[in-house]
Amino acid sequence: MREPVGRAAIVELVQAFVDAWRRESADDLTSFLSQSADTGPIEARGRGREAIIESWNERLKAHVREYAKLQGDLVATDRIQFWDLDDAGDVYVSAPMRVASSGPDRLFGRYLTMVLRREGGELRIIAYGETDERSEH
Repeated sequence: MREPVGRAAIVELVQAFVDAWRRESADDLTSFLSQSADTGPIEARGRGREAIIESWNERLKAHVREYAKLQGDLVATDRIQFWDLDDAGDVYVSAPMRVASSGPDRLFGRYLTMVLRREGGELRIIAYGETDERSEH
């Protein structure tokens, strides 16, 4: 059994992740992903890590320089919710977005959802999704 993941670590990861989107850096985004075989989009678990990377690359190509235009605090960090999933330390996170669009283009869902796991002392994303519904995990 591991020590639970603290709120500060979760908020830090979410903010750094969103900042990687703002930099439009596929490499930085990919660095948040786990190498685990079970990594996959929450809405399509089991498709794998490469499916997430491919999806993110397609989004970046479709919205060149749009993520960089996003202003202000994108995530409502004071409203991030998280739940421990198991004794192994996996954590389900729901992070509400304050800013989800740039002009007419919607770039994010209203909520980022992810499952995090500690690997080598770092939190990594093992599942990711976006939704317009608040999660009641």
